Amino acid sequence: MDENKVIDNLCGHLERQGWTIDSRVAAGDRGIDVIATDPKGIKFHIEAKGGTSSRAGSSRHGKWEDALCSS
Repeated sequence: MDENKVIDNLCGHLERQGWTIDSRVAAGDRGIDVIATDPKGIKFHIEAKGGTSSRAGSSRHGKWEDALCSS
């Protein structure tokens, strides 16, 4: 799963749990991937990591099988 999909899934999960997504970055952008606030008002800075690359020129682009099967 590339980092964009990880961020999408993470944000969706957090929102379903009542969190607020304050900001998120697109793959390749610098900075904190997700800034989210929990239902109690505590702010979290989250760094997401994907197993493949969403960048077409990358050697890891679309190699989810390798990411899933590596030991």
